[in-house]
This record gives sequence, structure tokens and C-alpha cells, in this order.
Amino acid sequence: MEKQDILTYFTNLTNNEPDLAAAVAAIKTLIHLLEISKVETVQEMRESLKEAINILTETDSSTTSISSAGELFLRFISLKLTSLEYSNIQELKKLLVERGNLFLDKVAGSRQKIGKVTHPFIRDGTTILTNSKSRVVLQVLKEAAEAKKRFNMMNLDSKGGSLTMPWDEMLNRYAQLLQQEILCTDLEQTGDASLIAAVIKAIVKELSNEMKNIKHFKKLIGEFTGYKEGIEPWLTVNPNTEELNQIKKTIRGLKSKLRHKDADRQDLEEARDSGEEELTEVKSEIQSLKSDLHKALLNQEKFLLDLAKATTNHFPELISQFEDLGIKSLLVYDGLVTAGRELEYYTLSTTWKEGMYSSQFAGNPVYLQEYMVGDADHLDKELFIKNVSRYKEVTCNCPQLPQVQSIFFVKNERLAYVQVEHQEVMCLQEIVKAQLDIQLRQKIIENLGKSIQCLHEGHIIHGEINPSNIGYTAEGDIVLLCPDFSKSLEDRLKKAFLAENGLCFRCPEVACGRSAGTKSTDMYCLGLVILWLYFPSISIPFKADGYPRLNDLQMDPQISSLLYNLLCNPDSRYRANQMLDCEYIKAKMAIPASNKSDTSTDETFSTTTSVCSVIENFNVNALPPCEDVQPNQETFSEETFPPAHATVTMSSVPVGEDSFPEVSQFNPNEFDSNQNNSADDGIFVNNAQMLANCISQLPPLSEMPRLPESDTDLTESYQTPEGLVEEAEEKTGGNISPIPDEVDELDNSETC
Repeated sequence: MEKQDILTYFTNLTNNEPDLAAAVAAIKTLIHLLEISKVETVQEMRESLKEAINILTETDSSTTSISSAGELFLRFISLKLTSLEYSNIQELKKLLVERGNLFLDKVAGSRQKIGKVTHPFIRDGTTILTNSKSRVVLQVLKEAAEAKKRFNMMNLDSKGGSLTMPWDEMLNRYAQLLQQEILCTDLEQTGDASLIAAVIKAIVKELSNEMKNIKHFKKLIGEFTGYKEGIEPWLTVNPNTEELNQIKKTIRGLKSKLRHKDADRQDLEEARDSGEEELTEVKSEIQSLKSDLHKALLNQEKFLLDLAKATTNHFPELISQFEDLGIKSLLVYDGLVTAGRELEYYTLSTTWKEGMYSSQFAGNPVYLQEYMVGDADHLDKELFIKNVSRYKEVTCNCPQLPQVQSIFFVKNERLAYVQVEHQEVMCLQEIVKAQLDIQLRQKIIENLGKSIQCLHEGHIIHGEINPSNIGYTAEGDIVLLCPDFSKSLEDRLKKAFLAENGLCFRCPEVACGRSAGTKSTDMYCLGLVILWLYFPSISIPFKADGYPRLNDLQMDPQISSLLYNLLCNPDSRYRANQMLDCEYIKAKMAIPASNKSDTSTDETFSTTTSVCSVIENFNVNALPPCEDVQPNQETFSEETFPPAHATVTMSSVPVGEDSFPEVSQFNPNEFDSNQNNSADDGIFVNNAQMLANCISQLPPLSEMPRLPESDTDLTESYQTPEGLVEEAEEKTGGNISPIPDEVDELDNSETC
């Protein structure tokens, strides 16, 4: 490295980093020289470094600092160098560069260390005189300022040939300050100054520790005083379990009576000569005994829960003394898991949902949901209880979700029953068949969104949002039933529900393994429920990637936008709060006047599908051969369709003819002006006229273009509506009439 190169590198460092000390810049230059040096011996390397140091001392920077830094650098990197053995000079250079960087790291922090050590010597009221510029002094002043020291500073820099104050005034002021400094620091000049300072420091430290201990002891005294006041009333009191024993005795008696009455019922049912009144009376007594038993069980559970809370505060020994009471379980799950209940204490009635039974408990209607636990396909008991407990905690204030009351186990704890409050619900699938109106659909969707929002805010993913898990109340509300607590989220997502119209409720991201199940999965299934609500009997078309083709469905723009953001855009899918804030939920959707008699939109799918979807699904080869079409005269008259008051007569197609039937007769004048013709009659006239117009423009079958069998065979002319028009014009010589504007004006619920 030439002299000019060394100076240039050093100058660039100082110019680019104004706060960089000259000594540090010199060390960086020497390290750079080591890295690019091509010397082959240790002696040559040492000589080149010394020469570089001499070159750097010729710059405008401080000669002393550069020279000292260079000498220290040489000593540091060459320490014990003679005792090392290396196979080549490159390994040695690598070691020296590493040592150089280590030395640089140590030197770089020197300024901060000096500042931290020195600033305690600056006391409040000190006046500091400065001259020239020192980065170290500036760092000391910064540290003192950050330590909230109050001091005065006077700059004696005489650049420009003038001072900031007259010489006489400055010297007098300096003498006064110097005298004050001498008086204040006279003690420090004595031989015992360091000893006294050390003693004072030790005393201050001890006093600080004593103050901390005193504060801690005061806190402990307050806490233990409170403990003593709370414990004293219970020191001579023992827990009274007599009430519990009496409740248990009552329960045993009721169970015995119930068994005997149930045996009497069985005998009466088996006896052929028994009277119906006697059997009814026994059943009534059984129901009364069950109700009394339920109340006794509730009293026992309440007493045990109170006892468990008292155990936590006053009687911890009860956990080990009465292990059979299950106090520990009551404390962990806050009384959710109950002991002593059996399935035979309930009068069960099956419901529309598998594994869900309706019954009564203590005179109140309840639902019981059955779960299998502890086998290879289900979670163990502890995980099951944790799932139910978490669900109960999250859903306690949501009216659209069932409120969990208790859990009990039967049959060696392999079967679990979750008791929830009773809201008599009907299957939503049956309700949808009754053709819901628009407002009711909107209410169902909004309530579902609120249910999912409640679960997601509690970080619970349902995983089974489909029509089989949605109940409908008589008040018009919906209830999103509990998920399968006995299965993990992954297993719940694997179980796909299939609706009657073939709609599969499974998220494509989960099906292809891109996602293990998130909140977005629930929102996709909610979108499928909405789609199913509007098209319960229509086979929904799907793309190759598993997402539905919404463009093939005719629906309101607001519901179309909602479905798109739930089904067709996985990267920015609506969250529950966004869904509840959408235009569809906010809008008060009215039922169209012409559609009040039949609010179902199931038939709208087949009336206004796009041209592209017709081409995509149409197969010419599926048409019957012409010889299979028998000549006939088909007349659609008012005898065939009584509501209409016009006739359309279609001409017959002779065997072997390559043509379409023609509308040979259409007489709209048969409408009687005196009759109350409905809006459907006007639609019929328009549709018949369009049918005649369209059929008259069609060419023979032999001249019709043959459509490709697959999407890959489609040419550009078949992929756009413009291409279709060009192809038809080419085949018919341009003799194509435009589609009447009335098509766009047809109501969505009308069919052609």
C-alpha cells in the first residue's frame, strides 16, 4: 500500500465520521493495511506497519495520539507472537487482523468509560473553563448533564483574536472561583481523604440497605396483621359437614325409591292386564322423584362448591381428608364437573341432532350432548374438560351460543354428557325448505356472525360451522350448537359436512394442507352457510382450486360482495367484526312486491347464467339423435297451464330434418282484458315473443359450430362474448338480431 493510499484511506475515515478520534482512525487504517498487505515475512509486516504509523503522524491530526495508538496497536497484536507456530503467513495475518479488531473494540469504548468515571467529580455549582476542543471532555460534560449536575462552563477559545469577556473581569472571576474550589476540596488534599471517602460510601450503602429492609418489614407486618385477623375466627372453628351428610342421606333415599318405582313401571309394562291409569300414575311418581333427586343433587353440588372455596381460604387439610368429595376438581373447574349424576336420572327424548337429547333437570328444560372420550379417536378426559371449561368461560354472555351448565361421566368415564340450557331449537335444514324471506335470512346471517365473533374474541375456533350444527328457535333466532369437544380442531376440520345439494362444508386451504385451521376457516364455512341459505337446492359450481364460482349465480350485489369476501379471497378474508360491519348486514333488505308470494331465489340460478358458463357446461354430443325425435304437435295452452291466457304452438320436426322447431302460432290476444291478469302473464308474453325471435334466427344443426370438449381446447373466439358473436355472425351471414332489452329487466325470481 503506497503512502498516498494510506493518507487517502485515513482522510476518508475522518471526513466521513467527524466524531471519530484520530487514534481510532489510525488503528482502522493499520488493520486495513494488514488485510491487503502482500508481505511474506513477519519482519516485513512489522516494518510496513511502522512506516504507516510514521506516515500518519505527518497529517494535521494529533501526532501524539496517532503515535501512541500505533505503538499500543503493535504491542497488542504482536503479544507472544514468537511463541506461535503457523504453517504460512496467511494464517498469521488472519490472527493479527482478529487481534486488531479486538483492540479496536476495546479502544472504541474508552471515551464512554472516561466520561462515566470522571463526571462524578463535577459537583453542583462548579464552573468549568474550556479551551480548544476535546471529544473526551465533551463526553464528560454530557455525562454530567445527564446526571442532572448544575454547572457553568466558560469557553476560552481565542480564535478570531477576541475573548467573550475582558481579561481583568475574567481573571478576577477565576480567582474567586478558584478560592471557593480550594475551600471545598481542602479535605480531599489530606492523606486521609481516600479513607474518609471509602468510609462514607460504605456507611451510605449500609443505611440504604437498612431503609430498604425497614420498608420491607413494614409491608410484611401489614400483610401478616391482615392474615391474623382473617385466621383468628377460624382457629377454633371446624367445618360443619352435618348438612352434607344429611343431603347425602336424602339422595340415597331418593335413589332407592326411584329404583323401586322404575321396577314397578317395568312390571306394569310387562303385565298385559295392567290398567293404563296405574301405569300413568307410576310414571308421574317417577318423574316427581327425579325432580326431587335433581334438587337434592343441586343442593349437594352447591354445598360442595362452597366447601371447596372455604378449603382454599381456611381449611386446606380438607383436600386430603375428604378425597372422595372431589374438592380439588371443584376448585380447578369451578364446579363444572359434577359427581353423583347418572343418565338414568334423566328422562331423555331424542332430537334432530345425533347424540343430543332433550330432558328436564330440577324442573327446567335442558339438552344433553353425548361425547366419547379417552380412546384413540377422541381426546382424554382432562383435555375434554379443559375444552368445555374454556368454551363456558367465553360464551357465558352470548345469547346466540348455548350456555354450558355441567359435565358428568358414566361407564368408567368413557362417556361424557354436557348439560346445556334448553332453548328449543329446530333444525335449520328443515326451516330452509320452507323458503325463508330475505329479512329472516339476514337475521340468521347476522346472528351467526355474532356467535363466531364471540368465539374468536375468546380465541376459540369452532371448526364445525355447517347447517347440521345450527338450530332455529320459535322466536326466529338461531343458536350455533357446541363443537365436538372430544376431538381436536384438526380432527373436527377433517369431518366435512355434505349438504343435500352437494355443497361440501370444508375449507380448500385445509383440504390441500395449506392451513391447519384458523379463524379464517370458520369465516369460509360461514360463507358456505350463507351460500346454502340462498341456494339450498341448487348444485353449486366450483372451480378447480375448490372455491365456488359465484359469477354463475344471480344474486343481490350486497350478498354477492359479502360472499366474495368470505369465499373467493382467502388472503383478505373478512374477520367476524368486518363481516358484521358490511353493507349487507347494515342494510334493511326489503322483499320485492312481485316476489312476496314466493321469496325463494333457488330458481334464479338457471334463468340468467352467463354465456360463458353455458358454453362451459354444454355438450353437443349429449343431444339425442334426430331420428329419436318423433313428429308431434305440442301445444302449450291454457288447458296445460291454467294460470296463462295465451297459447304457443310449436311445429313438428320431421325425422331426418336438420333444423329446430318453429313457433308456428302465438296468440297473445287471447288475454281477456276483463280478467285480472297477473304480472306473470306479462312475463309470459315477453318470454314467448323472445323465444320465437331467437329460434327464427338459429341455423340448421349441421351448420352450428361444434363446441370443444374441454377448457383447454377453447380458442380465443370462444372465451369472450365478443368472440361468440363474431363466430355466430360468420356462420349465419351476419343475420343475428340483438337480444331484446327486456332480458335485463326480468326479475331474478322469474324463469323464461
